[in-house]
Order: sequence, then structure tokens, then C-alpha cells
Amino acid sequence: MSTPDHDCLDAETILNDLCASKINASISWIGDGGFHFVLGDPPQAEGWAFSTIGAAAISLRDEACAYYPDSDFGRKYGGFVYDHPWPKGSHR
Repeated sequence: MSTPDHDCLDAETILNDLCASKINASISWIGDGGFHFVLGDPPQAEGWAFSTIGAAAISLRDEACAYYPDSDFGRKYGGFVYDHPWPKGSHR
């Protein structure tokens, strides 16, 4: 068993707020490869191999703010966004 992840406290709120803003997203696990997320339908961004679901949710939050800055979600969490090293719409 892993130790408690303080980011998991935020994960539930982040996922609920994404849903309330009608932003499509998913988080899944990859066997022993960690957690994976997909943002948008069609996919706008993906993240791979996060060690905890909390870390995946935090990264999903940042991506959602970058791709949907004018949404209620983007306005609520926009202060957390980092600058992308790749152009919007490109794949990693």
C-alpha cells in the first residue's frame, strides 16, 4: 500500500469541477506504469506515467486551464497554469 497522497484531496475537487464545466477528461491506470490522463474529446492533451492519481489530477488541471482558459474551470484554477514547452494543439 502506498502512503496517503495529499494531492488526492484536491483530485476529487478538480474532477468534480471539470465535470461541472462540461470538460471531457479521463484518468486511468497503466498496470505498473502509473496513471494516465486524456483531456478533451477529441483529445487535446495526454499525460503518462504519473506515480499517483493526485499527480495526474494536478497535471490534468494545468492542461485544462491551458486548453480551456475561458471556461468556468479555467477561471477558477487559472492561477495554477504553467507555460507549455510545446504549442497548443501539438502532441507530445
